[in-house]
Amino acid sequence: MVIGPRPAHRIPYALGLGTVLVLVTVIGFIPLGPGGALHYFQQVLIPSLASHNSDCAYDSVRTLFTRSIGGETYQQPWGNGYIAVTSPIRLPGVALFLSYFSALLFVAGAIWAAWRSGWNPVYGMSLGFALGALIPNEVWPYQWLPLLPLVLLVVVRAIEDRRTMTLVLLGVFLLGFVRPPCDLFFPNLWTLAAIAIFVLGLWENRLFRAS
Repeated sequence: MVIGPRPAHRIPYALGLGTVLVLVTVIGFIPLGPGGALHYFQQVLIPSLASHNSDCAYDSVRTLFTRSIGGETYQQPWGNGYIAVTSPIRLPGVALFLSYFSALLFVAGAIWAAWRSGWNPVYGMSLGFALGALIPNEVWPYQWLPLLPLVLLVVVRAIEDRRTMTLVLLGVFLLGFVRPPCDLFFPNLWTLAAIAIFVLGLWENRLFRAS
């Protein structure tokens, strides 16, 4: 989110954002007490950084690579139950590398696009929110909602600039979200659609440049 403000305002904004983050976190954990907060960090937060959930609705960028080329098994509805699906390609090291490398590319792309837009604050902030969907290891369907501000901004500016091809491409990519992940043989179709929308949003940074 720090890439949103203009450079002159970035340091005060980052300090303010960090202060609010700490205060809200502390206030949020007061009901749990020290023991409950410690349990959350040790048993929930840290394990989630390397989570291997086999649920078909679990569709992060990491699972895109671990399921397609990493050999990670996931559950798919079949009849009245579930079947285990495993890719014949098993390169877990490559999959893990690509998951972290892609996160770096997403961040670099967001910074590049925000810079190319002339540090448009609304556009930069929407890119920051979108990263909140693409980077985490744990992503459930509702957690793709941080892409929505970027989608709405691109739609509005594309209509204003009469960029028909941009609207058509965005519509095609959004079709990837029509069916729930577990209704698809490859649940990470949602992930591919999200990446395509994000990349389109980066490419269309020209829509947000100041005239």
